[in-house]
Amino acid sequence: MPFYRIIRLFLLFFFWFQIANAQNFPSKNYTSADELPNNSIRALLVDSNHSLWIGTENGVVKKENDVFTYFFEEDGLALNSCWAIAEDSKKNLWFGSYGNGISIYDGNKFQIVSVENGLVHNEITTLFEHKDHMYVGTSDGISIVNIKDLEVKTPEKPKLEELFRVQEFIDFNGEIFVITYKSGIWKINYENDQPVLSKVNDHKFIYSTFVDGDSIYSSNKGFYSKYLLKDYLNDNEPIISNKNGRSIIWDYVKTKENKIYVASWGIFDSGGGIYELREEGFQSKALEFNIESVEVLNLAYNQKFDRLYVGTKDAGLFEIKLNPIIKFHQTEGQDVLGFGKTNGSSAILTCQGLKINSDNATYKIDLQQLKNWQQQAGLKSKQLLSKNADTYYELDHTISAENIDFYDLKVQADAYWINSNIGIFAIDEQGKLKNYIPIHSEEINFTEDGQLIETHPYGGLKIFSDLNEFDYTYFDPEQASTPTMIVNSLQLENRTYLVSVFSGLYKHNQQGFTSYLQNEIW
Repeated sequence: MPFYRIIRLFLLFFFWFQIANAQNFPSKNYTSADELPNNSIRALLVDSNHSLWIGTENGVVKKENDVFTYFFEEDGLALNSCWAIAEDSKKNLWFGSYGNGISIYDGNKFQIVSVENGLVHNEITTLFEHKDHMYVGTSDGISIVNIKDLEVKTPEKPKLEELFRVQEFIDFNGEIFVITYKSGIWKINYENDQPVLSKVNDHKFIYSTFVDGDSIYSSNKGFYSKYLLKDYLNDNEPIISNKNGRSIIWDYVKTKENKIYVASWGIFDSGGGIYELREEGFQSKALEFNIESVEVLNLAYNQKFDRLYVGTKDAGLFEIKLNPIIKFHQTEGQDVLGFGKTNGSSAILTCQGLKINSDNATYKIDLQQLKNWQQQAGLKSKQLLSKNADTYYELDHTISAENIDFYDLKVQADAYWINSNIGIFAIDEQGKLKNYIPIHSEEINFTEDGQLIETHPYGGLKIFSDLNEFDYTYFDPEQASTPTMIVNSLQLENRTYLVSVFSGLYKHNQQGFTSYLQNEIW
């Protein structure tokens, strides 16, 4: 009668790569159903203290670790609708509302700067801090605010038929350039200490830009282009030689791994979402990040914790751990039973068999292959077992392939060891059988020097010095120091731990077995 495992706890901490076609990164979605006051995220900022600030259509939220703090008009905000966030050199937070100017927060109170204080317009579209000044872009003009005394200077707006809607500010060689939606690119000069706007070129329909070294990405209607920054900001309108993508990009971030992610929303189509920019073009990350929204507006990146924040227009905020200790991989329609990793490969054990990724190749060992290997061992297996039949857990040779049960997957000497109800299989990194041991054991592991530990719930324990000849040391279950009823184990450096249902934890090293219970360690 097989020993029934009541409890088995798996703590799997490891790094493994590309074991399935799609890798899912741990992510969390914050919405108005729980932590957020509104699902429409208009601005994101990670400040110098690594806290996340979230601008929504109905208030501002500070996320510090997993603690949320909320700010509304009754707390001092100029307006609940927040479309832009920046931090100045004094570590004050600036919140640009879309309708009532700027709210400046010093950690205790708010101060408002609006049209009444000289601001060109109350609909704030972007904020940019540079040399003790905050450059304020609005839906119709720019203003420059001195951070020290909040003095506002506003250059005269160009006389245009359309609104002078500002999308971005760019610092290039110490000069500030203004990127507008459809009024071209402008430069801020100074005459008698007063800012003056001068036209650079007529590049139009710009939704966002991103400076990357000496290059710049520029987002237009349904595509983006990459230019040399000096060419983009010269007197001639940049010639669009290549159009990439298939949607409107509203924001960009670059990670410490030099990956560029973009926020996309097509406005009138469903081609938006979260993408990674690669040399070959867009690559959707919606499935891996578990983000279904196609209305992605803004991004923020926390370099210290390697976390990406994704703000959407309709589905709240998403937080993605880009380099987690544990990564999740999809294996459709199969129960995952174990994982393993050698120096040159990784593997996953499912109810359908073993899958190995090694040297850019994939090897699959299914149930029938394992059954064939067992049958090929044939007579030799029965002869080996006849030596000490009473000390082995019963092995049923009539079990068919479809009735194979797996217990676990271990890694030893660059091979994957599977213990099952038809025996123990050692499989190398190329999916070839390295060894077959005709033993039915629900828990196996290895000693410091690589010898197999085979457990029997009722019949003691063996440590094999030679698997080919079945030479082993037998530990009688009647001895108090012998681990019995073992349900889990872990090989760690120069010791192996075994967990018993009834007698607790055991340790094995060069000195033999130690019971934590009997030795009153626990």
